[in-house]
Amino acid sequence: MGWALPPTRRSYPVRGEFVKFLRERRGWTQDDFAKICGYSERLIRKAEGSDSLSPEAIADMAEALSNDGAQVFPEDLVSDPLAAAKLFIESYDLHEQAMLSHCGHVLADDVVLWCAGAEQGIPFAGTFHGLAGLQEWLDRFFSIIKRPARGVMKPTYSLAGNEVIAKYEEPTSVNGVPGDPLWIVNITKFERGKIIRIENYFDTYTGQNAMNAHGGLPDSDG
Repeated sequence: MGWALPPTRRSYPVRGEFVKFLRERRGWTQDDFAKICGYSERLIRKAEGSDSLSPEAIADMAEALSNDGAQVFPEDLVSDPLAAAKLFIESYDLHEQAMLSHCGHVLADDVVLWCAGAEQGIPFAGTFHGLAGLQEWLDRFFSIIKRPARGVMKPTYSLAGNEVIAKYEEPTSVNGVPGDPLWIVNITKFERGKIIRIENYFDTYTGQNAMNAHGGLPDSDG
């Protein structure tokens, strides 16, 4: 499949390490890949060296690297998932409930958020669809959880293909009552350069106990 939108530039820098990873996953040498794409081995070396290539060459490489189990899009070969994931986490840290105004452009319209926990005990647990669903999750979360400060998170990040894992601890409070710090793991998955799925794991045992102890469930009238 080609570009979702017509390219606006004559060339784009390529994610060289990602191209190399995808090539090696197919079991190809650089020469194999060049022959399959219809380009020179020199151009393959340029791609894996993170040089800039034409949109047409990038699209041809993406098509060649795709298979029945894993579709590769041109945007995947030129995007920066790590930067987008950092923006997503930093927007949460700094802007909380209003974060989508600051990072919405890196989210797919049909993004899916999954949050750990028992839905009957944690109102913001479960699966939420689309940008409206993500805002609903934020509204539910911040109606209960009050963070003591903004801009204090110190996440660590790791990139694996088109997934970014962010790990951090955060002291929170339920309805104004301080609780123990929680470990949190946030996984963002990308397609065409945008976040298509967010998985939020956290210490559900400590979180549920805090909810039970401090009245985390919202009133029945909302």
